[in-house]
Amino acid sequence: MPSPAALLEPTAVAEGGALLAVLILRRGVAGLGGHVAVRRPTVRLGRDATNDVAFPSPSVSAAHAELRLRGGVWSLIDLGSVNGSWVDGEPVYGSVPLGPGSTVRLGDVEWVFSPKDRWEDSPSELMLEAAPLDASLEPPLAEPRSAEELLPVAARRFRDETAPLFVLPEQPRRSGVWMFIVVAALVAALAFFLRQAT
Repeated sequence: MPSPAALLEPTAVAEGGALLAVLILRRGVAGLGGHVAVRRPTVRLGRDATNDVAFPSPSVSAAHAELRLRGGVWSLIDLGSVNGSWVDGEPVYGSVPLGPGSTVRLGDVEWVFSPKDRWEDSPSELMLEAAPLDASLEPPLAEPRSAEELLPVAARRFRDETAPLFVLPEQPRRSGVWMFIVVAALVAALAFFLRQAT
């Protein structure tokens, strides 16, 4: 465990704006102090010095993983590393969300993730808008319309009078209950006759 004095001195900084997260190093990196300050929403991690954060360990791949902040959620993405990435003891296949206190291991390097970001720190260019449920209900926009004009279009989408988009097939009647009753009666009658015969 790093000493409290080591935690006060940044050892590696992904430069950029405000402090977004801290990686508290636990083991596997000799010479690096107690933590790494993260100041950008996307940070490349690996052994190579061209990465945003370089871990000089032979168990870490040249370009090992990436930390990403999107929509207020941090994720760790493995970049096809040789020795793998692990979050809270589970292997990372693709992308895994990180929470406060998540233990992350890249090869033999282990650190604890401590987010410091706010929702406003997430990149805004990745916001997605939902597509309309039924494009035929909404006429194409020739010019910008006010919210009052758009309200009837949105209300029409969810009204009960509109025709359903799909119809479930009608379930066939099942005679299974009657068949069961008939078979049970036959078995009971057969058992009665066999008991009478003996």
